[in-house]
Amino acid sequence: MAKEDGAWQPATVNRDVWIPALEESLARAPQWRRYQRLGTLHWHEANVSDEVNETSLRKAEVAYLASLERHASNPIPKINLANIYAQAGRWQEADAMYASAEEMSKAREWWFRLPIQWSKLHQRWAIELWRHGQHDAAKKHYDIALKHLLESKTRNEARRQYVVVLVQYINLNDELGLFEQSDALWDNAQQDLPVYVVNSLSANIRREIGTHYLKKAKSLWYQRKPEEAYEALLDAKQSYHIHEIQLKGKRDAIWRDGYDEVKKILAFFKKTGVGD
Repeated sequence: MAKEDGAWQPATVNRDVWIPALEESLARAPQWRRYQRLGTLHWHEANVSDEVNETSLRKAEVAYLASLERHASNPIPKINLANIYAQAGRWQEADAMYASAEEMSKAREWWFRLPIQWSKLHQRWAIELWRHGQHDAAKKHYDIALKHLLESKTRNEARRQYVVVLVQYINLNDELGLFEQSDALWDNAQQDLPVYVVNSLSANIRREIGTHYLKKAKSLWYQRKPEEAYEALLDAKQSYHIHEIQLKGKRDAIWRDGYDEVKKILAFFKKTGVGD
């Protein structure tokens, strides 16, 4: 959630005292900052446990809207309303609220991190669409998520999130057999991200890319394209090897199984005269 400057720490105050006090104060003299603080307290109350308190969440929404009515150029309630809508799966409303806060929050991006949050909205939206079999729509929202991350000035966090979104997007394409599109995403990532990021353990990216190339190789083999399958296996082997270096002796069963399978298939190809 977007926070105010200053000493106000809503996560630590006694909400049983502060919420009634703010409500009583607002009944006498409505004021945008008090509504904003009331909304934040209700949001914390809504998220005390893993099970969201819908009543408190609705009260947070009402308070933030009241704050906006009295101070329309304040980005904090806009961003927090977007988060509330995203939390409730109200994707279009969340997207519109982030869009309305974009310009007024640019000067304080390091504080609000709006592109990061906006990207996460589209990532979650894409996952929901993927789950319901709406693959083309899901791909559209993954594209938007990556776009917002490339626009972010908070580079380190944006790069970490970029890798997470990238891996999910590639997994979706691979599930659909769109291996060339996954290749294009990976090529773009290597241009957009520094080498130390694409070769890091972040989201196990090199392991996931190795798995992508392994799936691609199997698909090409089933299509009776052994030479192309061989090239994909070499790409898989290289990516798995880079992941092995980054592991520095740590265990990773998924990587181990994939790497062993690649070596096994390459050995078979060698016996049958495919490749070098």
